[in-house]
Order: sequence, then structure tokens, then C-alpha cells
Amino acid sequence: MSIPVNFFITQGEDWFDGVNFNHDDNSPYDLTGVTFQAPVKNSYQANSVADFTITVINAPAGNATISMNAAVSSNLSAGKYLYNVMMLDAANNTTKIFGGLLTILPSTSVTAPNNGLPPYGIS
Repeated sequence: MSIPVNFFITQGEDWFDGVNFNHDDNSPYDLTGVTFQAPVKNSYQANSVADFTITVINAPAGNATISMNAAVSSNLSAGKYLYNVMMLDAANNTTKIFGGLLTILPSTSVTAPNNGLPPYGIS
């Protein structure tokens, strides 16, 4: 059974988090030869509207990152989405590792004054 993990990302933001894959006895799960899929959807039955990227950092130690770049997050409307991280092992067995809610927060920006100083004179 996977554990729900919820993420909050601001539109247009590069975002990542570290993930450690372990067996039940807390020993590292060797990620050599595995691939991942991590679709983001509006609902369970919907097609994917985006994907997280899973990058293996140290396969024998079970270390990876989950990320979404700014180009992807800027194309998502503010709101709630569902996602699952699925692992496909070398024997073609697919396992749901974790999933949850992704909340895309609306981006805000402040335009600097024409004099080039930071907004409100804050430095």
C-alpha cells in the first residue's frame, strides 16, 4: 500500500524533492534498471495533463528526485490535480510507489519601478 504524498508548486516554478526508496526492513531498494512514470491528471479517468520527472541519483542506494520544471508548471492552471508515481522494474512489473494531490498555486509577480530598483525600495 502506498503512502499519500501531497505537493504544492507555484505556476512557473522549477520544483524538485528527494526520494529514498527502501524495502520494508529500511534497506535501500536498488533502482538499477527501473523506469518511472508519474502522470498528473485532472481526475482518475482523465488523460495525463503533465508528468513529473523521476531522476535516479544513486541507483544502488535507492536515491532519486521527483521534479517538475517551470515550463511544465506554467502550463498548468491553478488548482488541484491527482498524480501517481509508478515504477516499472526490469521484469516489467509495475508498482504504484506513491501518489497524492498536486496543488498548483497561482503565480504572482511584482513589476519593478522604471528606475530599476527592487519593488518598494526593498533591497
